[in-house]
Amino acid sequence: MTEQPPDERPPKRRRRRKKDTPWYRDPVIVIPLVGALIGAIVGSFQIYDKCCADKPAPVSVQYVVDTSRGMAGTISGRPKLEVVKAVLLRHVEDEEKVAHGLTLAPPCAVGANPQRIDTDTGNADDFKAALEGVAPKGRADLARSIGIAANDLLEQEQEGTQRSVLILLVGGRDPCGGAVAALEDALDLLTENSVKLRFRFVGVKAPKSVQEYLKRLRTRAKRAGFKAQVTLATSTADLRTAAEAPPTPTATPTSG
Repeated sequence: MTEQPPDERPPKRRRRRKKDTPWYRDPVIVIPLVGALIGAIVGSFQIYDKCCADKPAPVSVQYVVDTSRGMAGTISGRPKLEVVKAVLLRHVEDEEKVAHGLTLAPPCAVGANPQRIDTDTGNADDFKAALEGVAPKGRADLARSIGIAANDLLEQEQEGTQRSVLILLVGGRDPCGGAVAALEDALDLLTENSVKLRFRFVGVKAPKSVQEYLKRLRTRAKRAGFKAQVTLATSTADLRTAAEAPPTPTATPTSG
């Protein structure tokens, strides 16, 4: 019996097992995962913006009210300023989806600041508190009030309001002067920012001289490309119509 020759092949080498790569270092896993996370974050912000984020009301109204002695007369048998107060409060309470703001013209004294309520919804209580303590007296600075109110509405438009109107309610002459120049400055600012407000200049049982003054304001606004109208209110009903908010813009249906 012959012996078998020994196997001359070299012994097999054992391969070392590669260490397992952690998942967070594996680009095949990490890259798609990061992409999915980014997509989820962006999507959640878009959903929040559409359904949950605070958005401005589609319509904003800013009232500028003359508080001078020109408001001391009567309309419909009642004091002018009292009727104006009642009309504004009624609109603020009834028009819940409209943002309302208020600027009460201050005295002509240097450094006097107007009493203001920022344009917002649900601020009927603020309106009530601001209007309760106002009485017609002295002279009122309409010029500064117009500029402040226009700037407030500019901010509303920049935040997404679709339609804004500035309503100036005047009972007498502009004793401080400068309202026309202030309006022109406000129009320049609005034009520079491509904002087109609507203006309503309302004479509250006002004398003829005031009517002519309001017409000059309207002419300036129209010349600058803005919609503007003058209302000469001789009754409470006229005031209610003049102070109401414009209609809410409706979405234009897309064809397709």
